[in-house]
Amino acid sequence: MDEEEEEVAAFWDDFAASYIAAQRESQVPIVRDVIQTLQSQLTDQIVLDVAAGAGRFALPFASSAKKVILSDISENMLAYASQMTAKQKLTNLSFRHEAWSHLRRQQSLADVVFVNMAPFLQADDLAALTRLARKLVIVNRVVQRKDVLLDDLLEGISDPSNELELMATYEKWLNANKIDYRQQVFHYAVHEQVERQEIWDSLVDELNFKQQRLVLRRLEQRFKLETVFENTRYYDFKLIWWRRIR
Repeated sequence: MDEEEEEVAAFWDDFAASYIAAQRESQVPIVRDVIQTLQSQLTDQIVLDVAAGAGRFALPFASSAKKVILSDISENMLAYASQMTAKQKLTNLSFRHEAWSHLRRQQSLADVVFVNMAPFLQADDLAALTRLARKLVIVNRVVQRKDVLLDDLLEGISDPSNELELMATYEKWLNANKIDYRQQVFHYAVHEQVERQEIWDSLVDELNFKQQRLVLRRLEQRFKLETVFENTRYYDFKLIWWRRIR
């Protein structure tokens, strides 16, 4: 790994515990829906999960796949996945601790290559990603995200992330290269009760004084005399997959 990759690995190693906890608490059944959609494509196949993290998808894949290979830049993420593999007594998983810059130079490592929400994956990487697969490439990521309360509180303060636009660049690349692909969109709404103090505590350190005053006024308008707000978060995921053309 070069210096930049070592910094990325260190970040994910430090963030691993919090990230894994957030995944466990997620109410979005995206893993279930992806597996149901692609069950026949995964059965008895060797699957490579790129940027597999702690195995959120890879471990469930193991129930139908012939073998699952987890590749990730974070040693701590893979260590957790290994622990869960042993706990669940799974015997068809293997682990590759490596950066994308190394993995992208390989070819035909698996029948199926899967990527979920990889932060590094740009449209220019799709050719290398496709070369890793013998049969099928699958990419899944969030394409739309809305939080009724936070979007209102932070309007005009936080900049929208261009991460949500990445899927469009993937599809543009596929179309430009005349590669046929299939797609499936999943819509989710998560309803939750949030406390005023909890929201304020999560935001205050990220705001300057002027922004704090603005957010406090908006909190007062939203919560009025209540301490709890009935919030809704919306997520749209898009799953795309295509066959490798030899």
